[in-house]
Amino acid sequence: MKVAVVVYSLTGNTRVVAQAVAARLGAPLVTLLAPALRPHAGATFTLGFRTFFLPRTSVQLDRPLPEELDLVVLAAPVWAGRVAFPMRVWLRSAPRLPQSCALVMTGGAPKESAAAMEDFAQCAGRPVAARLYADDSSIRSGQPLPQVESFCGGLTGQSPLDR
Repeated sequence: MKVAVVVYSLTGNTRVVAQAVAARLGAPLVTLLAPALRPHAGATFTLGFRTFFLPRTSVQLDRPLPEELDLVVLAAPVWAGRVAFPMRVWLRSAPRLPQSCALVMTGGAPKESAAAMEDFAQCAGRPVAARLYADDSSIRSGQPLPQVESFCGGLTGQSPLDR
């Protein structure tokens, strides 16, 4: 199965999870860049507000997606209960993606927001093979994220014991 991971991460938390997924799947990690956005005091409020009004912002991949993918894993944070707007903007640009995708979300809440994940799935506009949520405190703890292993195993059909 040919897979690529596309990640948008402002603070680095989502990137940590996406790197773990990419490493486990042996997939390239492609970064979605939004050069105009930088972390700053009040960023949570400002960027959350902008999420609802879909601002015009320039987004681009750091390199092209590989050709003939079977699956793309999309990774982005939750902002104001929705997928972060740089990922939303990129998905609205109608990139060439395979027929199915898997979703990775990160956020400050200890549990996944079903509404945020559904928003992400709707933006992706494709059947979703698997979903993963990791909360920021678990990511910052530096401990391995067991949900990454089960998420990737579900995509490849392997359990950790099969490897």
